[in-house]
Amino acid sequence: MPVAGRVAFTLDATHRRLIIRYLGQIDGYEIVNDVIAYLKTVEDFWTYDVILDMRRFDGVILSADNEAFSRWWYAALPVEDPGHFTAIVSPDPHIHARLGVSQNLFPNHVLAVFHTLDEGLDWLKKSREARPVT
Repeated sequence: MPVAGRVAFTLDATHRRLIIRYLGQIDGYEIVNDVIAYLKTVEDFWTYDVILDMRRFDGVILSADNEAFSRWWYAALPVEDPGHFTAIVSPDPHIHARLGVSQNLFPNHVLAVFHTLDEGLDWLKKSREARPVT
C-alpha cells in the first residue's frame, strides 16, 4: 500500500541550505504548491542552495510541473536571479536523464543529480567553497 505523500523541509540558515524531501506518493502539482507555500515563508529564499531528496518519492513530476515552478520562481524574485546550487538525489534514471531539461528552466543555477544524499551534500559543500556567496 502506497504511503500518503507529503513534502518535508529542513532549513539551515547558517549554511544557507534548504533540504526539500518528497515523501511517498504525491503528484508534482502538489509538490509545486507545497514548495511555493513554504518558500513564501523563507526570507530571501533565492539565496539558498537546495538539496531535493527524492529517494522516498513514489510519484511523478511532469515537465509542466517544473515549468510552472520556474515561472513562479522568476516572477517572485525581487532581484536578478543570483543562481545557486541544487543537488537532486534520486535513484530514478528518468530524473538523471531529464537533468538538461531542468537545467534549461533555471539557467543561472548549477544542477546535478546524485544517487545518495552524502554524494549530493558533499558536492554542494565543495561547490559552495569554490564559489562563495558574495
